[in-house]
Amino acid sequence: MKILLGLVLFAALLVGVTRLYVTRMALPLVGIDGLIPEEAEKDTTMMGGFIGVRPLTSDADLTNLLQIIEATPNVKARYRVDGPIKFIARSKVFRFPDLVEVYTLPDRVVVASHLVVGKSDLGVNKKRVLDWFDAAKLSTPSFGS
Repeated sequence: MKILLGLVLFAALLVGVTRLYVTRMALPLVGIDGLIPEEAEKDTTMMGGFIGVRPLTSDADLTNLLQIIEATPNVKARYRVDGPIKFIARSKVFRFPDLVEVYTLPDRVVVASHLVVGKSDLGVNKKRVLDWFDAAKLSTPSFGS
């Protein structure tokens, strides 16, 4: 019983220390801009992240999508400086940060979400972005071939 209690306390301490570290760590000022081509025409899964592309038919589509993103638990707006709108999304338990960037092009919106810590996101970024698109009722891209 004492061993089990010790393991539980150790696990709780490990979670607490990890959360403290990742919530206080300095995040990069530059996101994943270099990974997103302006010509993005299709959804792309990459190691540690996801790029989603959807057509925009009106400004209301973009406004609706941004409201959905901002209303998501554990997602905070970061900044916008002549370029993409940037957000920080954090995991539920350990609070690992993911960078989310929303690019608006004349006929489409590109949402990129990528981890900051580690190598694999276990598909969390893809699920998050696709859930946002579904909630905003943005259809599958129909660009290119």
